[in-house]
Amino acid sequence: MGINIEPVGATTTLGEGPHWDNQAKVLYYVDITNSTVNKYDPATKKLNTVKIEGGPVSLVVPIKGKKEQFVISVGRNIAILTWDGKSTAPTKVETLCSVDSDEDKIRNRFNDGKVDPTGRLWAGTMGPESKPAEVELGKGSLFSFSKDLKTPTTHLTNISIANGLAWPHDRKTMYYIDSLDLSVDALDYDKTTGKISNRRKAFDFKTNGIDAFPDGMTIDTDGNLWVACFKAGQLDRDWFQKVFDYRWLGPSVAELGSYLAELMNSVHYLLSLPPCMVIQVNPRTGQLLSTVSVPSPQTTSVVFGGENLDELYITSANNHLSQEEQKKYPYAGYTFRVTGVGAKGYPMEEIQL
Repeated sequence: MGINIEPVGATTTLGEGPHWDNQAKVLYYVDITNSTVNKYDPATKKLNTVKIEGGPVSLVVPIKGKKEQFVISVGRNIAILTWDGKSTAPTKVETLCSVDSDEDKIRNRFNDGKVDPTGRLWAGTMGPESKPAEVELGKGSLFSFSKDLKTPTTHLTNISIANGLAWPHDRKTMYYIDSLDLSVDALDYDKTTGKISNRRKAFDFKTNGIDAFPDGMTIDTDGNLWVACFKAGQLDRDWFQKVFDYRWLGPSVAELGSYLAELMNSVHYLLSLPPCMVIQVNPRTGQLLSTVSVPSPQTTSVVFGGENLDELYITSANNHLSQEEQKKYPYAGYTFRVTGVGAKGYPMEEIQL
């Protein structure tokens, strides 16, 4: 039947953090810039939004067994949101803990987070951002949190943009993204202690010719990752720099010919890819498996949803786009429902307090 893409909900400035509630069959996601939590019901196509005061909101996860309570981030804080899913104002927001309290990190914020297979919350931070993907480098960290969410444990530091998290079914590995590393990393993961080690590259964006920043991700039942590509569609300027260097350094004709051939092969490959996309990759082999073209240049995250967990919901941003880009991508910032991808996901974990 083929892939079908449908914009849903409404535009956001920086849509992120999609979480499919498999019991209620609704999608939760956030708009980081506008500090909102959003609830989209595909059965009724109704969107409800609640505004959170106090800072950017980058994640939302339902609390198991508590219908109107959610864990959210607000700036550098982890909090419990009480919300009826309909009102435009929350019933209550209770802060549980804060991170990155040192003077050089007080302008940090959480950027992405997810619950591991044992019900443990993980979330990472990033430094101040002058514009999309341009941040104070190395300011962020990756944390996990105690069961009561009041005690953070630092696992990684010197992070620039903490992003996607995923765990395969065997619970022995954690996949993780720092966007500016241009890769998906794998780490050994101990489900009992929550400790991670042996960080290594599982998928390299540059090696595979993906000219974009890796953002949020999810995992399917075959153990393959689906990764949102932020700011996709720009040709790799490194290749053009090589030609420029040769022009002025005076290479031999043979050497220049070799580089031009390499350049053309790279450009041909990049142009063959969809300009805005989510990619499916095999993290065990480092292989690019497939792409899903999305009508937004700033795809931010992805999650499996739907009755059979065989639909993709992809969040995106409309952040500092030019007037020309706005005209080219009228659905920038929307969330997209994608069917026919030929894969299924796992039910998302909820917080267990």
